[in-house]
Amino acid sequence: MEFTIAGTGDAAPQRRDGAIAVALVVLAVLNVSGGVLLTLARDQVADLFLVASWLQTWLSGGHLYGPGSITDYPPWAIVTLSPLAPVPSEWLVAVWLVFNLGLAAVIVWRLATISHENAPSTRNLAWLLAATGTIRQLLQFSHLSYALAIVGAFTASPLIGGLLVGVSLMKPQVGGVVWLWLVLRRDWRRAAYALPVPLILTAVYIAVAPIGVRDLVAGYRTAITSQYGDPTELPGQSDLRLWLWHLWPEPSVNAVLSGLVLAGLLVPLVMAVVRRRADGRHMELLGLCGAISLLAVRHLSYDFLLLLPVLVAWRCPPCAATGHAPRWMFFGLAALLVAAVPSWAKLALAHSAPPAISLFMELDRVMCLVVWAALAWRVNLPTLDSTSPVQSIERFTRSISLPPRWNS
Repeated sequence: MEFTIAGTGDAAPQRRDGAIAVALVVLAVLNVSGGVLLTLARDQVADLFLVASWLQTWLSGGHLYGPGSITDYPPWAIVTLSPLAPVPSEWLVAVWLVFNLGLAAVIVWRLATISHENAPSTRNLAWLLAATGTIRQLLQFSHLSYALAIVGAFTASPLIGGLLVGVSLMKPQVGGVVWLWLVLRRDWRRAAYALPVPLILTAVYIAVAPIGVRDLVAGYRTAITSQYGDPTELPGQSDLRLWLWHLWPEPSVNAVLSGLVLAGLLVPLVMAVVRRRADGRHMELLGLCGAISLLAVRHLSYDFLLLLPVLVAWRCPPCAATGHAPRWMFFGLAALLVAAVPSWAKLALAHSAPPAISLFMELDRVMCLVVWAALAWRVNLPTLDSTSPVQSIERFTRSISLPPRWNS
């Protein structure tokens, strides 16, 4: 005769999830605390003071986009960041650090609450997001751009939300991801309200420091191409241009290849939207838009904010009541984003890794490519009722068909 004790079958998973939840709290606290200490201990303030000098130059009527300019922020970004100009230089780092801590909290909590999970799961998801390496980078400007975009995308008022998304376009490669997502979701009003914002801010820029529109556009384009035309000079951590450059080290050819790669990355996104397969999978669609941006243009590790929606979409216990993706996908991506292994390795080796681990040094780029492939596959599936990759691929292959109007 066999005896069983009611509820003991769930005891082990509950203990495991409880241990994970405690670990997430510890990791998040250490991550944010470490980010503050590293920011204060290391020389990370050069970019902040450089942008502050641009703001002072513009407010005094100077031109930022003349010959030899290195101003790589668009004019509407200069206007957006102008409230930093009056801050005394001795207070600038502290003010921006505290402000970015607040922005990080906004990003983490807004993304976690989008999941509509119960309170314990939402808290665990928030702790996980707060433990990622991208959150601890507190002197950059991506936090501001992404916080504005996420809050604007989910605020109740389309007008206010659209204006916030428009301001977030201060970093087009960050805020533009959310704007594209709004278009793909057919949130036309919010997307439309965002578009005039950069134009209005650019008009303010010209009013303060008069310059012809044609000269402004030409100067900004020259500043961008001179700094980022050769991906080996200022390499990003995720874009594919560096790989292409090694194959065809010619700027003109590389530009064409980069365009073709971008077009290729967009194909599964367009397929999912046209076939309406991504309806109801909004966070995976947002993550796919982010992965495309990471692979198509130059980004550094602080822009891995764009992958945080993927963790929300793939959440599993204890960050959700039920799994929304295979656990290995969720925890695998979470481990990579929390550990930030390639970033630490590059810092330790001072960008001079031995050939034997050169592929390991490309892990950021490989991670983004794998995430893009996984999202492209999932948003094109008819349903996600099976966690078996083999069954899902077979079902996806059988389901591929063009819309009826394309067959005529």
